[in-house]
Amino acid sequence: MSYQYMYARPSVAVSVILFDPFRREILIGMRSKNSEAFPSCLAIPGGFLDCKIQNKDNPEYHKWDNGLDDIIRAGETTEQTAIREVFEETNLTIQIDDLVLQEVRSDPNIDPRCHVIHVIYSCVYADWEHAKADDDLEGLVWKSFDLILDAEENYAFDHYDILCNYIRKFEQ
Repeated sequence: MSYQYMYARPSVAVSVILFDPFRREILIGMRSKNSEAFPSCLAIPGGFLDCKIQNKDNPEYHKWDNGLDDIIRAGETTEQTAIREVFEETNLTIQIDDLVLQEVRSDPNIDPRCHVIHVIYSCVYADWEHAKADDDLEGLVWKSFDLILDAEENYAFDHYDILCNYIRKFEQ
């Protein structure tokens, strides 16, 4: 027996603020010029949670346009998404115990593609030499707290506001 939801469901995205507390710097990525939303903008590493798909043969199940329609996905937690996305976009390995939940946002107007619930974690990371842009990022740069606060650049989504909130909390 299948169940059909009466209401539309939002997507879930996860971002990780990777920061070096000794240098007071945060790792910022440059989105690809081919990105669907906010091409060539600065962004915090992150991406969408892989949802669990239980019954691929059910005609009511939502087919994703990613070439994976013939497999059943196990799904993942927001913490697993954080670890996966950081590795995919920066080549850095973080641990689940290092993640600190900072905030959850749900403004329906932030992402032009769909309504997104955005989970933001932070993670202390001092091994910055090994960071390498990959996946949908074209570049990475470590930016100082002061540089972020002093120059509102072309950030994707609401990432500038997220970074400013984080820096203010960190400095209290």
